[in-house]
Amino acid sequence: VNFVGREWGFDFDPSNAHEGNASLRSPIIDAGQSSTMKLEASASSEGSLISFWYRTSVFMPIDKFTFKINGKQWIGVSTEQDGWKKFTTVLSPGQSILEWSYVSSPTSIAQQFDHPGEGRVWIDDILIVPKA
Repeated sequence: VNFVGREWGFDFDPSNAHEGNASLRSPIIDAGQSSTMKLEASASSEGSLISFWYRTSVFMPIDKFTFKINGKQWIGVSTEQDGWKKFTTVLSPGQSILEWSYVSSPTSIAQQFDHPGEGRVWIDDILIVPKA
């Protein structure tokens, strides 16, 4: 697994983990900005399984957490969620770009809502293993 692109925009958070000592957390961003973490992963000739846990506390209903594989969106969350959720799918053989993003709405839209949530997303326990 290789980090790709510019600086990956997530920080380590020792206070909120699914398991272990820390998770990856999106930073606090201003209206109209986004934070993205991209990984390049190689799947075996039979494909590989990817799984990870995520927790969202987005400013509803205007901000959004997304997860994409090679540009195709697999997760799109713009609501508050209780607890950690697990995501699992199969990666096709070869190289894949995995992209986790938190996108904040423009200021003009944000000011129209009383938004619950912390404006953050947490990622933990990313696992990529060859398909059996």
